[in-house]
Amino acid sequence: MSDPRKLSQILYIEDSDETRSLVRRLLSHKYVVLEAADPLNGLQLAEETHPSLILLDHNLRHMTGSEAATRLRKMLPNTPIVIVSADLSTGARERALAAGAVGFITKPIDDDFVEQVDEYLNGKVEILED
Repeated sequence: MSDPRKLSQILYIEDSDETRSLVRRLLSHKYVVLEAADPLNGLQLAEETHPSLILLDHNLRHMTGSEAATRLRKMLPNTPIVIVSADLSTGARERALAAGAVGFITKPIDDDFVEQVDEYLNGKVEILED
């Protein structure tokens, strides 16, 4: 097993225990997965740990994913943020990117998830079309 101190840390802010559990299962073999069940704890954890990547649920209690992304962007300007959302409505992806996210992954999470996370960790950025 590789040295956990050398693994990238991924913070996942998501209020669903089931979804956090799924993501932990998918990613924990190659990353250290930090979790927060609400955005305020997530912001605090991000500030304390400076993760390599932040995965952010869009539909959170007390704060939208876009609001949380904006605050995280100010706090950690070099940390990529990816919105993970079941919102497939027109403009959802664009709003996420406008709020400072580098990407948008749709739920339900599928087999491509780990590969998508790898790409964002390695610098992939989705471009917001005008």
